[in-house]
Amino acid sequence: MWAKRSRSQAPPRGTAGGFSLVELLVVIAIIATLIGILFPAVQSAREAARQTQCGMNLKQIGLAAHLHDSVKRRLPHSLGEQGESGFVPLLPFLEEGAVAAVFDRARPLADEKNKAFRESRVDLFICPSMVLPAPQPAPGWSSYALSTGSGYGHFVNSWHPEYHNGAIILPNRGRVALKTIAAVDGTAQTFLGGDFDYGLGEIPGFGTGGLTRWAEGYPFQSAGSTAGVFNADRLIDGFRELDTFRSDHQGGVQMVFCDASVRFVPDGTSRDVLGWLANRSDGHVISEMP
Repeated sequence: MWAKRSRSQAPPRGTAGGFSLVELLVVIAIIATLIGILFPAVQSAREAARQTQCGMNLKQIGLAAHLHDSVKRRLPHSLGEQGESGFVPLLPFLEEGAVAAVFDRARPLADEKNKAFRESRVDLFICPSMVLPAPQPAPGWSSYALSTGSGYGHFVNSWHPEYHNGAIILPNRGRVALKTIAAVDGTAQTFLGGDFDYGLGEIPGFGTGGLTRWAEGYPFQSAGSTAGVFNADRLIDGFRELDTFRSDHQGGVQMVFCDASVRFVPDGTSRDVLGWLANRSDGHVISEMP
């Protein structure tokens, strides 16, 4: 005999089968609060990872400079015979021989035959934290510069005593080897290069951002200094900020030293300390390094 099926018991009077509107709003508010708490932490973790990758890029550049010094008995110059930058002779030591092979060294870098070379993308020269302006610059952009010293690195300043007093200098300023830096200031006390991105806002006559290019040796593109306001986000002291190290990292700039170590130099580091670290032979020893 079949058992009689009982009806489903109805919910008690005065209650609903689901969430009330008030309860639903409370749940949404809790979720929104949790997202608000977690999102900055996620963003911070992502930036930490990007900063680590940037440091690894700079480390590779530092090691490549050491290999160049071992082979050539000097560091690369900031400007080559055809207008190329100090990064170009480092390419073979960065496992970028295929890119280096595109360069026709019998022609100026600006020649149409070298367009493919100077617009090549080299991922190691790109900081993952860097935000590009809109519209984006032409191919061949980068995030780093080699350090010419504490003085304004532009040609118009060539009379100044601090002009190209750093590790990477013009050919007409002589030769710099790691052993000579080690004998005076020390390689761990001298900048080799660092972040040099597009975060400069609107620049009169140049549009938005910066002029950073890895292949071109003209100042403002692949050679930097500590002459202007460090890590500026706009022009403050004439055009000196175009020549000065800057980044999209929060609170400072990643710098690679001549011993190939990478350190985060914070905003607020005194101009004197920055100048001493940029100058290869001023004799200052910084006891508390950034």
